[in-house]
Amino acid sequence: MARAGRALVSLNLLLMAIGCCMGLTLRGRLRTEGGSTAFRDSESRVDSIEEGVRPSFSWKLDAEGARNLVQAAYQIQIQDEDLFLWDSGMVQSSQSQHVQYSGPMPLAPHRYYKWSVRVWTNLNSQATFYGKFLVVSSSALSNATWIGSSVITMNELRKEFPLTSAIHSAIAYISGIGYYELYINGEAVDATRKLDPTWTLYEKRVMYVTYDVTSILRTGTNAIGVMLGNGWYSQDQWLGCQAEPNYGPPRMILALVIEVNTGETVTVYSDTTWVGRSGSITYDSLYHGEHVDGRLYRPGWVNPGFSDPSSLWLAAEAMDAPGGELTLMTVEPVRPEKTEISALSCTYKAANTYIYDFGQNLVGWVKYRVVGPAGSSISIKYTEIAEHPSSSDGIYTGMGYVDNLRSAVVTDQYILYGNKSGEIYEPRFTVHGFRYVEVRHSWSTPTLDSIKAVVVHTDVNEVGFFETSDDVLNAIHSNVFWGQKGNLMGIPSDCPQRDERKGWLGDVALTVDEAMFNFDLQPFYAAFLQQIADSQASNGAIPDTVPFSIGKLPGDPNWGTAVTTVAFYLIDHYGDVATVSQYYDNIVAWVDYLVQRATENDPLGLAKMYYNYGDWSPPPPVTMTNQSLCSSFALLNDLQHLSTISSLLNHSDDSLYYADLYTYFSNEFHQVFYNKSLSGYADGKQTANVLALTANVVPSDLKTVVVQSLLNDIAAYDTHLTTGIIGTRFLFPLLSELGYHEVALQIVQQTTYPSYGYMAYNPFENATTLWEVWDAPFEGPRVDSRNHIMFGSIDSWFYRYLAGINPNGLEEIILSPPTLRHDQLQLVGASYESGKGLISLHWQWLSEDTYQVAVQVPHNSRAVLLLPDFAVLKLSERDTLIFDGFEVTSQNNLKLIGILDAVISHSPVGARITIGSGDYIFYATFDTNLSRAPQPTVTSDRNNVFTNYVARRSSDNIQLQQQIEQLTAQLEMLKENILP
Repeated sequence: MARAGRALVSLNLLLMAIGCCMGLTLRGRLRTEGGSTAFRDSESRVDSIEEGVRPSFSWKLDAEGARNLVQAAYQIQIQDEDLFLWDSGMVQSSQSQHVQYSGPMPLAPHRYYKWSVRVWTNLNSQATFYGKFLVVSSSALSNATWIGSSVITMNELRKEFPLTSAIHSAIAYISGIGYYELYINGEAVDATRKLDPTWTLYEKRVMYVTYDVTSILRTGTNAIGVMLGNGWYSQDQWLGCQAEPNYGPPRMILALVIEVNTGETVTVYSDTTWVGRSGSITYDSLYHGEHVDGRLYRPGWVNPGFSDPSSLWLAAEAMDAPGGELTLMTVEPVRPEKTEISALSCTYKAANTYIYDFGQNLVGWVKYRVVGPAGSSISIKYTEIAEHPSSSDGIYTGMGYVDNLRSAVVTDQYILYGNKSGEIYEPRFTVHGFRYVEVRHSWSTPTLDSIKAVVVHTDVNEVGFFETSDDVLNAIHSNVFWGQKGNLMGIPSDCPQRDERKGWLGDVALTVDEAMFNFDLQPFYAAFLQQIADSQASNGAIPDTVPFSIGKLPGDPNWGTAVTTVAFYLIDHYGDVATVSQYYDNIVAWVDYLVQRATENDPLGLAKMYYNYGDWSPPPPVTMTNQSLCSSFALLNDLQHLSTISSLLNHSDDSLYYADLYTYFSNEFHQVFYNKSLSGYADGKQTANVLALTANVVPSDLKTVVVQSLLNDIAAYDTHLTTGIIGTRFLFPLLSELGYHEVALQIVQQTTYPSYGYMAYNPFENATTLWEVWDAPFEGPRVDSRNHIMFGSIDSWFYRYLAGINPNGLEEIILSPPTLRHDQLQLVGASYESGKGLISLHWQWLSEDTYQVAVQVPHNSRAVLLLPDFAVLKLSERDTLIFDGFEVTSQNNLKLIGILDAVISHSPVGARITIGSGDYIFYATFDTNLSRAPQPTVTSDRNNVFTNYVARRSSDNIQLQQQIEQLTAQLEMLKENILP
């Protein structure tokens, strides 16, 4: 093992089993009641859990080529050293997820435990997985002191200490806020961890991290060094906040618990015997960048025996504790990706100024290699776009456009120390969202090789894959993927680049399903539920942002719904009932608060249901629909989810109670908002009808006319959407649920304004992440972020409806490729690494009537495959005939190849096939003539609404650019006349 320290946080290990028999292998996970974390480099790290937390265990079965493989029994054993602490015995059960430890509690801290799981299957195979974990305790920090300085910017602290005996084990506990980096004996304990620990509401909770540093310590003199950054603890990051917290300067707390071979425990604490100084980082801010003076760097400052007479090292002060509970950080750390991105071009723009284009809007920073004289400086400014578009022909002039970043300066500065062999600058305590960087220095001409972009985000595993035969759909998915990845920064943020970067809960609620399809986020969102609970008010209200720093309390109902929605999808994707049960009271309190607000204006309180934002960001010139309707929808959605969650947690009385409330408010919703003259709801806009139909409040005798009203409005806008973030989230699933897959597809395939395709294909700039608003090139600097995830919900529709994967964490998987003809879309391939293993579905048309669908169902699972709603003429699985047009093959014969049941129907048309685990390829011959009513053809002036808007705004931009050019020319003339 490398000498680098091993981070001890609650991991989500996926390691191949040591035991293997008859082709069966296991991959195991340790989870805790509060979630766990995952690392790509998991082999060098060890699971850890906090004292008093009851672990649970999950595992996956791998057996190549097997079908219908089901776990018959399992046995879990835990031992402390060589003593067996708990043995579950052989349990006859197929449960392989979230099996809870039920042995003696609490488990003693500062101690390693070994665990194993043995599995037996229905195919007479067995396998065993072995793992280990460490129990840690925040009590280790109880005698340590928070240290820092109120006199200087003390961002480098150090201490030396002796060890006279050989070391048996050593665990470091540390929290440094805003951010810290830990060094021992000249080495970074974990150089890959960045921007650590994650941001919290510091007066409620402060995260600490543990490391196994046994291999780094040595007999004799040892040295510890800690660097500190401002992070979110600094007031620099609270611009525009209603109530700016007065946290103060950075500080840290540390305990190093060392057990030597004599059995004695030696503990080193942070206290006032430490010394510190203002180091080479002279300024750091998440919004404004980092300033580093390389001449102030002191090589060897984290080594034993270091001496530095040229710097002012002061005794550290005892600082006030932040006030929050010290809690083991269970969310994965932020880490850079291993593959760095090269610039596509380097363009000379002005004197000593160069613009690099990386071709992708990303989150992180650049690593810059430079050779120059000591004392010379470079400036690196980060931008999302080269220049705000000046006209519809997409001509750009001038330097990087930063107005959309508002007050954020987003500039790193580095002063060289003059190494003739060259030096590399890479920031430590800031992060940027960018595609372009503007580099300024005067002594040499940079090259493409001088610079690399480093992509940074919470270190979560990529678990999703999606691809189609349509380039527009692929570009949209890529934009969502990059946007989501860049907004996973310890918390789910709204944007990564301007003076915001907050945990807006509306964005969280809208994108959690999409995010879980693309990344393994069980521990991430489990930890975020704790953050929501920390920000929740005593009356149950939840703010707009978490940690609460901007927005309102109470938050908009479609923002606060995140607590319910995240919980719902933790169950749907991961079957994680245990985590949801921890926050059940928080969910109930929130929904009860909404109910109270909905009844305070009785009768018909929904008509005045409170709101903050409504259906945010519909495409101009369309205006927002009734905002109380949107808030009322959030209430109904939460009531449905809470009723379901209550039932799963065996709170049957609550489930009935909230179901009854749902019925009551559904009737009121229809009574209040239905507009008979429009055959729809409120103003008849798409969002109003979409939300009413999604909430299932439309009486059965009116459903046809409301659906027709929605379709008419879509057709009136030439098959474009008019929805904001709420309506967009539910528009596409609703159309698919109603059977109008082709309409949903036509909307998403659009490349004219407003559409997802317009973001990626327009005359101004080709977006590589999602815009904040549909018309970003025409907006001013207040709301034209080029990387906002709030419209990312479309990826959920891609996975669930266009591919047809529905994971159903507690039940059988549903695989349902859409009813689309050969001429509408030729193929879609998608996969998703679920808690039990890989789920994949790849469908394609081989000809106008011949269809292939390849699926993979994880072992210890079963799935229902629902073929498109065409008349089946013939169906086979590889070479095995299932249906010949008249009858289905014998069920007994089908079971031999893993098919548990097959039902083919012609009235209504369809095929339902129940399959066990394994890989399957089905071939179907269809009669693709549909009996669906034709889509409406509507003639309306609205067809030109968006075309006219784009034309007008493009003209405005041309005039504005001409004015700017005139003013610039006048300024240049003034300079020539004034300057000598």
